[in-house]
Amino acid sequence: MCSRFEQQHKLKDAEKDKKLTDALKQVDELKRKMEQGSQQTQGDVLELELEGMFKREFPFDVIEAVSTGVRGGDSSRP
Repeated sequence: MCSRFEQQHKLKDAEKDKKLTDALKQVDELKRKMEQGSQQTQGDVLELELEGMFKREFPFDVIEAVSTGVRGGDSSRP
């Protein structure tokens, strides 16, 4: 039979383990979000570079950026 002290110690250990597991999950989630943000930033930078290239190559054409989520030249029309 476990003493009261042993039961309290087991509960504290279980609480510590739960906190550690939760913290590790948060770290993994933050890493994933950082990687996604980084990929989004890389895509944005490449889009700006392409826009500049098109403007230099086709100076008489109108080159306009399309905001995220707005239908643009690459969206299919129903």
